[in-house]
Amino acid sequence: MPNVDLIKHMEDPLISIPKEPPPCIIVVDTREQKPYKFKTPTIKHALVTGDYSVRNFETDMTVERKSLDDLIKCVGSQRDRFMDQMRRLQNFKHRMLMIDCSWDQIDMGGWRARKITPNHVKGTLCSIMSMGIPVTVAGDRKRATDLTARFLTGCYRREWLWLRKRLMDRLD
Repeated sequence: MPNVDLIKHMEDPLISIPKEPPPCIIVVDTREQKPYKFKTPTIKHALVTGDYSVRNFETDMTVERKSLDDLIKCVGSQRDRFMDQMRRLQNFKHRMLMIDCSWDQIDMGGWRARKITPNHVKGTLCSIMSMGIPVTVAGDRKRATDLTARFLTGCYRREWLWLRKRLMDRLD
């Protein structure tokens, strides 16, 4: 969905379109239990898919976040629901699965779900990557927060500038 500023211009061509996008506002899903704390402005809103998106671009970009504990559940008892979630994620132009632990933590194993091995987790992540979904194993929550913000703001800027160019081309 185009940015509100661009919609205003489509309705009234006398409204000028800024050369740079307005500030990015990250949308945090209302169901997110331990949301990242971004430096970028945020709002809470229910998202259909994912935990984070950008205001006015909720159908174009999303990030699904998993802690190590969440990921283990998704590989085990909640696998069917998780894979349905990943299939929905495929429909987004800009999408990412953000894991806020390290590969070393995955390799160590030793979690409560003893039937789930590090190879199960790595196999599931490789399966998700083969679906065309980028998987980022960030190392820790702080880095995951930073990378999520950078990903979303970068996607937002590119999409906004592309929409602006498209609209300007139509006016010429």
